[in-house]
Amino acid sequence: MRTGKIYNYLLLFLIIGLAGCQQKPVNEIDALFQRLSKSKDLSVKKAEFTVDVMQPLDHFNKNSEQFPQRIYIKHVGFDRPVVLVTEGYGARDRKSELANLLNANEIRVEYRYFNTSRPDSLDWNYLTLEQAATDHHRIVEIFKKYYKGKWVNTGISKGGQSTLAHRYFFPEDVDASVPYVAPLNLAEEDEKIYDFIDNKVGTKEDRDRVTKFQRLLLKRRNEILPEIKKYCAKREYTFRKGLEHAYEFMVLEFSFGYWQWGDGDTKKLPGKKASAEKLAKALIKSGGVGFFSDQSRVDDPFNYQAYTEMGMYGYKTKKFEDLLKFAKADIVSNKEFVSQKLPPFKVEIMQKMSDWILDNGNNILYIYGGFDPWYATGVTIGKNTNAVKMVLKKANHGTRIRHFKGEEKERIYSTLEKWLDVKIDRSK
Repeated sequence: MRTGKIYNYLLLFLIIGLAGCQQKPVNEIDALFQRLSKSKDLSVKKAEFTVDVMQPLDHFNKNSEQFPQRIYIKHVGFDRPVVLVTEGYGARDRKSELANLLNANEIRVEYRYFNTSRPDSLDWNYLTLEQAATDHHRIVEIFKKYYKGKWVNTGISKGGQSTLAHRYFFPEDVDASVPYVAPLNLAEEDEKIYDFIDNKVGTKEDRDRVTKFQRLLLKRRNEILPEIKKYCAKREYTFRKGLEHAYEFMVLEFSFGYWQWGDGDTKKLPGKKASAEKLAKALIKSGGVGFFSDQSRVDDPFNYQAYTEMGMYGYKTKKFEDLLKFAKADIVSNKEFVSQKLPPFKVEIMQKMSDWILDNGNNILYIYGGFDPWYATGVTIGKNTNAVKMVLKKANHGTRIRHFKGEEKERIYSTLEKWLDVKIDRSK
């Protein structure tokens, strides 16, 4: 088992340094950097820290195995708010839109079981929303000793789900929450997504063009598959069920991926006279090729959580049934590509979160894009809360605060200012 000894020392140094910084911020921070920089085992940048916090694999067992959870810290000042970024996946050292907007300190937390924050035992039973939320709670407890100002948690997509789970299990940890493009699925494969893709997103003409393109990909599979095979070979993708089987799911996934990341201009989709290479590139751009590879599905924590607590989606086949060889059911599931042995899906936590949000979800600002299929399973806010839900029309899963304009952006700014007692610089 990894002891995380180096990082325990680093955390100790960090806490000692932060305690001193409360009295002499500049001098003490400089002294802290100098001390850390003398260690050959550490690489430290000014106002930036990389720390591994030793977490119990099971927070409810005092004798639990431990694992190092990676966090990145950006220190601005003890008089500034703290943005806690609850990543849903691995984390990398960068500063969030929200921390920049608020001129705030940031603590970015890598999700358990991803990248370096992966326990040796890889016991999937402890990859749960509650265990992850308790990771976040423990980090808040550590750093609230030093940062006394307002706290806000935030995350994007699965990270936004993590933001809401943290807030649900520990509602007093933060003063406000800003989940971006966060779904709240209330089924193992939520049918609201099918209805959105078939009937609500874009115009009927747009939706028909997407369907027509998918059918073209299936009709010309023999020409396109060699192009996909070359692409996969370069990236060393493998497919346990065979590339041809996976190809059908890539095509079925296309409509979700297109609306999730595309600009909605369906007229730009290649037509029947397009080359196989051009058709393959359009399919690859949607993001579904690597999604079905073994590299994405073997021992993957996202897939495990999706099919145990968080929910996912499948694919309706009726519009393509005459062209399919492998996907024969009326609704097929990409669950068949998951390598782990999955316990039965439990909707209880997501349902409880949804109920809590309706009745108690105060000081939560939701950001969504109107084209994004995950918006179909987005949060419903309660009439008796002060929550704010902002939806940018004709925008995708990449929607951020900076993309809003005029009165909509002003509403976001004024909401954050009120909840967090800050002043946002509108000149930036």
